[in-house]
Amino acid sequence: MLTAAVPLGVTTTAFAQDTAVKVMHGPGLMVSLRYDTPTASPVAIAMLIPTRKPYTDSDWGLLTREGVEIEASYGLHGARVAAGYGGRGKSCSPGLLFGTDLLGNVTRTWGQPTRGTANSTYVGVEGGWVFLSVRTTIGVAHRVAGPKGPGGTIFTWSAGLEIPLKW
Repeated sequence: MLTAAVPLGVTTTAFAQDTAVKVMHGPGLMVSLRYDTPTASPVAIAMLIPTRKPYTDSDWGLLTREGVEIEASYGLHGARVAAGYGGRGKSCSPGLLFGTDLLGNVTRTWGQPTRGTANSTYVGVEGGWVFLSVRTTIGVAHRVAGPKGPGGTIFTWSAGLEIPLKW
């Protein structure tokens, strides 16, 4: 079971393209509908905890948050948690996301993972890119626990749709 605690934020007003927009100063919450390796996870939930006040990008009019990103996913062949630096900008209309992140992750596999070996723990790093709410990642992970054999170091990737739930 995956749970997330989201503290309440303070609301202020920001201006993007001459339009007033309500800004929450608490964390941003996102869900990704996607496919990833090696866990075959169909969904992930992420929280972006700003390390500075959210701001409006003057060139693109994006309401932008930068800070600590925490992500968790659970799939048919494993589970994964990740944390690191992330930044997202959300367009005022229709609410599409843009951004990048660099995350360290821990993955536990079971069943028949798409890469690596079952019943193993992998530690790795990945970089992500979000454009028009389509998020893709690529990374590498190394087995730190589990059966010996092939799949000691694996390449990982994911692709899917990232939707802002709270911004």
